[in-house]
Amino acid sequence: MKYLIINPYYNETNGIENSIKNTLAALDGKMDVELFANTKNLNKKQFQKAVYNYVTSKFGTEEVIIEAPEARASTLLLPKEYNVHLRLHCPLAVAQKYDGFKPDETIYSEELRVIHKAKAVSSPSYGLLKEMKNEIDSDNIFVFKNQYNKNIKLYESEEKEYDVVFMGRFQKLKGIEYLNPILERLPENYKVLLFGKNSSKFKFSPNIKCSITVKEHIANDERFELVGKAKTLMMLSRFENCSMVILEALAAGTVVTCWDVGGNSEIASPDVMQVIPFEDIEKLVSEVMDICETNHYPSTEKFMDALSKIDQDFASGVVSVVDHLLSNEGEEKKIYKGLNCSSQHQFDYSKEFKTANNEFLENPFGKRVLGFTISNEHIEEMWVPVVQKLGLEARYVCRRPLGFHTVFKNPFPVEPKEFTQYDWIENPTRLIKNINNYKPNKLLFHNGLHPMYQDVLDEVKKLGIPFIYSELGWFPQKDHVYFDRWGTNGQSYLASLSAEAFCRKSINDEGLKAKKVKGDHVLVVTQLENDTNLIVNSPLFKKNYAFIKHVLKEIPAAEKVIIKVHPLDKHWEQLKDFESDRVTVIKEGNLEELLSKSKAVIGINSTVLIQALEYDINIYSYGYGLLDNKGATISCLEAPLSKQWKNELVGSRKRRDMLIEGFKSRQINIRELENLSPESLVNNIAFEPFLFANQEDFSKLNAYVKKMEQVNNDSKKSTEKEKAVTNKSKADKEKSTKPTTNKTNTSTGKNDILKEKTASKNTTGSQASNKPKAPNKNTAVAAKKLQNAPKKTFTQLWSRRFTKFRKNPKIVITFLLKKLQ
Repeated sequence: MKYLIINPYYNETNGIENSIKNTLAALDGKMDVELFANTKNLNKKQFQKAVYNYVTSKFGTEEVIIEAPEARASTLLLPKEYNVHLRLHCPLAVAQKYDGFKPDETIYSEELRVIHKAKAVSSPSYGLLKEMKNEIDSDNIFVFKNQYNKNIKLYESEEKEYDVVFMGRFQKLKGIEYLNPILERLPENYKVLLFGKNSSKFKFSPNIKCSITVKEHIANDERFELVGKAKTLMMLSRFENCSMVILEALAAGTVVTCWDVGGNSEIASPDVMQVIPFEDIEKLVSEVMDICETNHYPSTEKFMDALSKIDQDFASGVVSVVDHLLSNEGEEKKIYKGLNCSSQHQFDYSKEFKTANNEFLENPFGKRVLGFTISNEHIEEMWVPVVQKLGLEARYVCRRPLGFHTVFKNPFPVEPKEFTQYDWIENPTRLIKNINNYKPNKLLFHNGLHPMYQDVLDEVKKLGIPFIYSELGWFPQKDHVYFDRWGTNGQSYLASLSAEAFCRKSINDEGLKAKKVKGDHVLVVTQLENDTNLIVNSPLFKKNYAFIKHVLKEIPAAEKVIIKVHPLDKHWEQLKDFESDRVTVIKEGNLEELLSKSKAVIGINSTVLIQALEYDINIYSYGYGLLDNKGATISCLEAPLSKQWKNELVGSRKRRDMLIEGFKSRQINIRELENLSPESLVNNIAFEPFLFANQEDFSKLNAYVKKMEQVNNDSKKSTEKEKAVTNKSKADKEKSTKPTTNKTNTSTGKNDILKEKTASKNTTGSQASNKPKAPNKNTAVAAKKLQNAPKKTFTQLWSRRFTKFRKNPKIVITFLLKKLQ
């Protein structure tokens, strides 16, 4: 049986190429292995056809097993009868998500097609399966680690020359925004090596004191030597499946320090890997210093033990896939689930951490910020007090004027030079020009989830400047705001965190006896239907009526139900259709009292669910939100509510109290900012998004603006060319229709007669044109109405609707006639 490995790339130094090389080496001599690579550098469709032609012409369906990555969907055209083993690496949509770009759904759909079409699918990590849980059947996917390069030399501790090494592409996905905050905190005597594609373009903070060596991308085996001569490798990626860089570092005898994302924690034990809660800079720096200053660096035996387990896991995984594909119908097919060291990486938050470079850094939050938003209160009541406290220069763009709307009833003053009002959704080019002229270190935006402005956000994100998103706080909402670098609510970084990482404390509530829930009723809360929590974070329901209808069927029939509608809902009376002896619908009412007497609260993604943490009631959620992954709620997206109904409290009182403290620590009270010292802000968890999001490299911005200007110039030239052609055509037409003089007619008498007739005709026309026209009744009525109409009405109608028709006033008058009747 031939084992054919498909490589859609050729001579590229990426994770897929390296993984395939290592797989070929590991299987050589153990299986009849062949490689079909894209040696002609064909495009995706051409290579798909090449794979089809090669496989179908050379192998029958029972003569070959085909392994291919999901990337570029190489096996898309193969008949489903072939034994295809689809090896997951990192679908483009996942990479784009963590790289800050809108996922390309067309490419992702092709990748999913080959995944679902394959007879066997394997993943190097459980983390990727979790990331794709809504798209694939995780239970039927094999899990085993990638193979590492066995030719890498394992370096002894005595051979170490550098303290820290970072290797990887210098892009957002690889976590380069964390480099400056980390390097700023390392001692002056530390030696750091950074290398990878575009490393020479990276802008270093002036606050860095440690020694730094920078090298560009190194494609050959020299990179293994550089990694092996460092005490620790920092893996700062925002997501990794089964990182080849981590495997190479372990093979070179270098301890890995990485974020707890994707499949990182699964690869090896804490003996040779330190896994840190994502974005906890202080903890990561402390662990790096522990590794570099320890007198007990891991022995070569520790590294060899970790590598041996990875080796065995890979071999077992491949054998299980082959057995699965070659098994007969009716035979039991086992799905291999291999190595997972995640449970060994329980971070101890009670441990004391080392800190370095404690003196207050100059401009740790950057220098300039530009915020653009829909409504003025985001600027006046949420951003201005925070931005001023951080000492940042600011510019703000808003669709509404200052003072138009208020939430907290106490706006902060905005300097006139800082504020500009215009419709940036209708005029994104102007917004991008503003950003280019000001060159802010970061961008502020409120909420960020509504579909109405997503196209503009997607364009602005291409500029490479980090975003910080804002939303109302929780305990209480008034005068409180929180910031997040991913987004808000269910799309936020906070939503991705475990309870321990969110609170930055160990909870240790396992084994506590669960309380019985008590209460008089079940509380169901609704949301405004124009709320992004319903539009974006609610996959099952977009209308309150459908949501209530479903929930009432799922709640046990013996339970009394109170439906509490949103206080600002103007269409709530339709929900009275559900009233009965069992169900009560109310708009008013004391929420705290309702929660205190409930045994459960059910909602989509309301702030009420967070506030319910204060009470010993079960929390059922039908949407994505900030309580995800916290162990205190019951998600009805994963299973029907009726099958998850609990009479015991889910989430201990200890866990809930710590989550409440976590929420309070991550929100900012804008009225108490004056009590905070500038030095304390650096270590305040609520301000971390401002600390990490600093852009000094504006190369992407400059390139985008240059491209935009080129497009505009090309468009202008094209328009001028079309205009010239039109004018020439018009001139030619006039020339061809212009009457010519009969040269053979020399009779002056006839010419005189013609001149007299022409003059008579012109005189008649002139006299006719000078006669006063009878007033048109409709025009007179329109003019009178326009004269009496409020100036504001006319201005609004003009500015909103008819700027583009200013050269055709007839269209404007017709519309105004209808509107003002």
